[in-house]
Amino acid sequence: EQGLSRLAFYLEEKEGRSVSVYQGSCDKLEYFQQAQLFVEGEYEGFCGSVFVENFDESLMREQVDTIKETAIARKKLFVPYEYPLCPETEGDTEWLPLDQMLEKLAAAEKTAYELDKRITTVQRCVCHERKQKVTLLDHQGHSVSDHWAGGNFFLGVSAKQEDQVQLGGKGKAFLLNKEYPDFSKLAEQGAERAVSKLGSGSYRTGNCPVLLEPSVVC
Repeated sequence: EQGLSRLAFYLEEKEGRSVSVYQGSCDKLEYFQQAQLFVEGEYEGFCGSVFVENFDESLMREQVDTIKETAIARKKLFVPYEYPLCPETEGDTEWLPLDQMLEKLAAAEKTAYELDKRITTVQRCVCHERKQKVTLLDHQGHSVSDHWAGGNFFLGVSAKQEDQVQLGGKGKAFLLNKEYPDFSKLAEQGAERAVSKLGSGSYRTGNCPVLLEPSVVC
């Protein structure tokens, strides 16, 4: 009714969960959901656009007006997109039940403390999980979507020996359509990293061979 002849949509939907423990108990639990939409429309042969975060229907007239105004202002020709074939994501993308996640994180924290008595504090023991879906579609019914679901675990510790304190940690990213990584094993590696730095010091100036961890090179 407002004179837009063609429309194209880019829709991005996200949801996530962040869980952390401290001293064996849940320290923080956060969920989020977000949807945002980018719309392009053809008006008098030109391409206008609007970015939408509020999907209230009462705002649609204003959003259509924005498409028209940007089309006239920019004078950019409207070019429709081609829609490639995109395979659907396979596998399970469900999060662990919350009680199981808390158990895994608490066990990881405990592993770090038990590795060495010089581990004084587990500062962070957290897992972030996130799902994302992107959909492209137009007024003619063409559509294609892509999914991603993954997470990231991180544990950070401090170790103390006499007056020296060293920090260490270990993180790992993972996909949700596979098994969750062994948090306790990662915690052990992070704690070992902190303890291994205790007693370290400077080295004399000169040319010498140096062995670097992969994480340092990265």
